[in-house]
Amino acid sequence: MRWLLAVTALWTLLGLLPLALLTSSSISLSENAMSDEVRERVRTTASVSRVVVEQQMDSLKQLVTAFAQRTQVREAVDEVTSATMRDWLGELKELRDGVSGLIVNSPRARSGARSRPPCCRRTSRPPTGTARCATSARPTSRRRTHPPW
Repeated sequence: MRWLLAVTALWTLLGLLPLALLTSSSISLSENAMSDEVRERVRTTASVSRVVVEQQMDSLKQLVTAFAQRTQVREAVDEVTSATMRDWLGELKELRDGVSGLIVNSPRARSGARSRPPCCRRTSRPPTGTARCATSARPTSRRRTHPPW
């Protein structure tokens, strides 16, 4: 009777071995296929995104170039007022969504006026000595802040 139990167990193990190998190979193959599919989709998405970003940057370059070649802008570059900057920023915002700031430099490479969105303007000096714009991670002050202790 014992030998019958041993033979039955042996045949069961021999029958389950191919099933285990088939299951293992199926899982491995499906994992590789899924990984290849995901990699290909990411590559395609990156390519499409690159093209879209290039088109957006080219469009923005054309807008900046066309705006800078306006005679009223070229004549007022050395003596820009904040009201003029707000007007120009408003015009640029109407022409293209996403424009949030404007920097004007003179032909002598002297930095002129700047116009930033309201979220980036400092209304009062913060206690730590730095102010951060909500759209930028750079501090506007170069002073180091010291811990309170």
